[in-house]
Amino acid sequence: MKNYLNSFTTVFTLLLVYLICLSPQPALGEDCQSEPIPGGGTITFSSDRDGDWEIYAMEGSECNIVKLTDNTFKDNLPAISPDGTKIAFVSNRDGWNSEIFVMDIDGSNVIQLTNTKDPYHSGHPWHSSPEWSPDGTKIAYTEGPAARNAQVRIMNSDGTGQRLLANSPSDCGIPDWINNYQVAFESRECSGCSNNYRIDVMNIDETGRHTLVDTNYRELAPRFSLDGSQFVFTSDRDENPQRKNDEVYIRHYHDLKCRREIVPRSEVQAEVV
Repeated sequence: MKNYLNSFTTVFTLLLVYLICLSPQPALGEDCQSEPIPGGGTITFSSDRDGDWEIYAMEGSECNIVKLTDNTFKDNLPAISPDGTKIAFVSNRDGWNSEIFVMDIDGSNVIQLTNTKDPYHSGHPWHSSPEWSPDGTKIAYTEGPAARNAQVRIMNSDGTGQRLLANSPSDCGIPDWINNYQVAFESRECSGCSNNYRIDVMNIDETGRHTLVDTNYRELAPRFSLDGSQFVFTSDRDENPQRKNDEVYIRHYHDLKCRREIVPRSEVQAEVV
């Protein structure tokens, strides 16, 4: 059953994953000692600790890590379904570009959801960044072959009903659900403004698109709390010459003047359930 962590606990847990991934890890099955995960629950993450990218689950503490995929392909970006029974993820195991798959929480019963020929005849498009709707009936994701700009699409959780939700003159993608009816995503409106990404919101019936965060900087990867009241995102607005990477910020959805920096951005991808 879904463990409804609040947004601050979720952020703290992701920071714990970041520290775990940076620290030396015992081999699977070796004895280890670890503090429990704040709030309990399961974390899924991707790692190349075995030489290629696989998906792992960590339950309770870092001593209880299970490898869910095991092959020579690149499996990453896991996203746990709201009921905790499925994991959507990205893989190139079909022999082409990245596609979206779903599997049971124990790594069994893998099903491919996306497999679309590119209408621009440049090969298969790549698909990435799957995110489940809060009710678990839909998945938002990014599609973007080299022949055209990246765009946000949605589909039913079984892979049917794939359709375009939003695009931009340059790029848009990395979606996240605010609720069952609205999706937030990063968007770049001109090809010449490489660092000028903003965060937009759109209803899933393709109406009501509006901008949530828009500066002269790179605002990326919005992630909303489970109640939709707050979100975190990355930005290079700091302009600190000592820190060349993006930083992570948190803001209230309906009070955009409220923001504070959380931590320098990491490349860790993790899902908590």
